[in-house]
Amino acid sequence: MKSSTLRRGGATAFISIAIITTLAAPAFAAVNFLLATPTPNVGTLHNELHSVAVGSPTVMFAVGEYFNGTWDHALILKGNGSTWSVSSPKIPAKSTHDSLNAVAMVNASVGYAVGTYSVGKSSFNLVEKYAGGAWSLVTVANPLGIASSEFTGVATGSATSIMAVGGNHPALKPIRPIAVLFNGKTWKYTVVPNPGKSGTTYHTAELSSVAVVPGSAGKKFWAVGTYSNGHDTIPFFDLWNGLSWKQYGLAQSVQTVTKAPTPVSSVISSVAVISSNNAWAVGFFTDNHKAPIASNNRTFTAHWNGVNWSMIASPDRVSIATPNELSAVSARGANAIYAVGRYFAGPFDQTQALQWSAATKTWVKITSGNNTTNHNSLEGIAMIPVKGAVAVGTYYNGKSDRTLVDVCKDC
Repeated sequence: MKSSTLRRGGATAFISIAIITTLAAPAFAAVNFLLATPTPNVGTLHNELHSVAVGSPTVMFAVGEYFNGTWDHALILKGNGSTWSVSSPKIPAKSTHDSLNAVAMVNASVGYAVGTYSVGKSSFNLVEKYAGGAWSLVTVANPLGIASSEFTGVATGSATSIMAVGGNHPALKPIRPIAVLFNGKTWKYTVVPNPGKSGTTYHTAELSSVAVVPGSAGKKFWAVGTYSNGHDTIPFFDLWNGLSWKQYGLAQSVQTVTKAPTPVSSVISSVAVISSNNAWAVGFFTDNHKAPIASNNRTFTAHWNGVNWSMIASPDRVSIATPNELSAVSARGANAIYAVGRYFAGPFDQTQALQWSAATKTWVKITSGNNTTNHNSLEGIAMIPVKGAVAVGTYYNGKSDRTLVDVCKDC
């Protein structure tokens, strides 16, 4: 299963909500995500998709894992724009558990998928490269003394600029953030600030997603994650400038909107970058058990304006009294920004999707597809060149989780 280390626990982080000022935008036109052609699964047991990437309108990959009755193993599906088929990942020797959390394409011919695999009581970075029409293993070793390591996100700036992020930890120590850069020849660990360090004490901190900054020649990346201070979970944002990371938190002194939700517990799951002064991150937050909300999660979005990150108001599907989460965000320019996730419709989760309206500077709820009335959720999204988007996740058929794909033709 996909790592969920930071998806539990309360938090107290005082966050304001900002209004974005932008240039005039085209009139808003709502779109819809519709259920795609039924997608394949491996076996009859659990199958789940976490991420999707598009190399061209006819070459796209979705990754996750399937359960063979004893262990989870890496799952890759390949789409050609109309149908999906099972692609064959490479399984590390002696692996007892392996899964893929994220995938990114350099172009239609080259891509990378990342995750984790286990041998005995230790886990290791899992990296697979797509080239020549097939997947092959890439070795990115754990540093000396590391007991467990996992990649949760990957982004491609070019064939010679690949960034993978996640977390690792020594034995009996908290998880700390990691980021590894591929320069076309070697994979090198970068020095990532650890916001989980407080004095001489360390708490959990992990990066969940990474995206390249367009126009930076593949040299700049935004990575996002969540850390604990021992009691609360708090988002953090790291900018790679080509040489080092600079860390940001959510801005405290920003223009506020009435009824700003503070204090909150926040978790960041995904980031999308449009330009050097326009990026989005999504996830969920909790109103710190304030009545009548109790501990239910609510949609969370944050925006980078070139100076700071600030929380932006986003709607919940039914009400703030039911759980709502965003898992992924993707964009094709300032006027095509979409986020997907799930909400609790009672008695099961259902998919949800939001669309950013540059005209009204608000997030708008749009339609998304569900396969059954049982559990459905979306975990990944990617834009198709020129027009369209694809989102992936899972649904429950009454016996097992199965792969789910939604397509938006007008995005």
